[in-house]
Amino acid sequence: MRERTGRNALRHRWLVPIVMLGLVLPMLLGASTAAATYTGLKMPWPRTVYHSVTQTPGAYENCNVQNPPSHCFGFDTWAYDFGLSTGNTVSAAHSGTVLGYQFAFGVGACDVSYATKANYIVLNHGDGYSSQYWHLLQNSASVSPNQFVYQGHPLGGADTSGAACGTHLHFAVEATPPCNNGYNSCIGQSIRISFDEAGEPALNTSIQSLNHVQFSATYQSQSANLSLTPGQVNHFVVQYLNNGYDVWNIGMSGNKAFLGTWNPTPGQDQASVLGGATGCVVATNWYSCNRIRPTTTQVDPGQSAWFDFQVRGPASQGIYKLYLRPLIEGVLWMEDVGLYVQVTVVNP
Repeated sequence: MRERTGRNALRHRWLVPIVMLGLVLPMLLGASTAAATYTGLKMPWPRTVYHSVTQTPGAYENCNVQNPPSHCFGFDTWAYDFGLSTGNTVSAAHSGTVLGYQFAFGVGACDVSYATKANYIVLNHGDGYSSQYWHLLQNSASVSPNQFVYQGHPLGGADTSGAACGTHLHFAVEATPPCNNGYNSCIGQSIRISFDEAGEPALNTSIQSLNHVQFSATYQSQSANLSLTPGQVNHFVVQYLNNGYDVWNIGMSGNKAFLGTWNPTPGQDQASVLGGATGCVVATNWYSCNRIRPTTTQVDPGQSAWFDFQVRGPASQGIYKLYLRPLIEGVLWMEDVGLYVQVTVVNP
């Protein structure tokens, strides 16, 4: 039996004329081309995880049968259902502010009388549109009302709260609603959408999410190789993009981003003959003997971090390399792209 979502099923009892109009107009106007497509969305679950499409928009359903699928009606004609299981993480498909929020209900059934007992989040994207996430698990919220979150941030867990025929995530994008009177005011007309990973996925398609992880660094650029005389000091600059959903902040435990010394030279967490803080093998402007801090205290997702640091030419002529890798101190080493600084030491 195909799901009839609680929101639409509840209306179905007293909006028959509107429902009929909703069935006829798409045929007259051409439903698959009637709406502009909203883009910039990632799949609403964590990166690398696969989930399947269990119901597509009404525009792609057979809405002329005796008991048509729930997305054939009114507000959910461009909504998707995804086959997440109870407790599976639901992630933000787009950055935005938590506008609608309900996590108090612990009941759900394939029954329209449960329609108003659905847990949900409405995320205001700030561009006139919002994403909806329905049937969430009681008390599973990873965010708070009015909190701003970046794309990929966990929102809560999937479940069967409200009128739902089996565990799943109901997802749609709509013009931003007022959400000032709870459940009913958070429901608006869904619009046509496309996901970065899969476009407009077909029924039963299994999709791997490419949404953002908490901490991720993408290499962007670095200075040219240096030629120094023994004891000469010069600056070297490296640029990385914060491509995760969490902030880098030197003053925040668990979010401190650095460049750390890496393999093969001088080795992970080892001191280098090319630089370091006071008291290290070589005294330069580093944060410590094996760490280089960004030039700003905070780097938000989508922003670049600049690491501007000194290197000093060793006493002997030759070619020296300093390998570096970005990390969140005490949490993880981020992506390794083989970054290194090359210094050629020549006679004065």
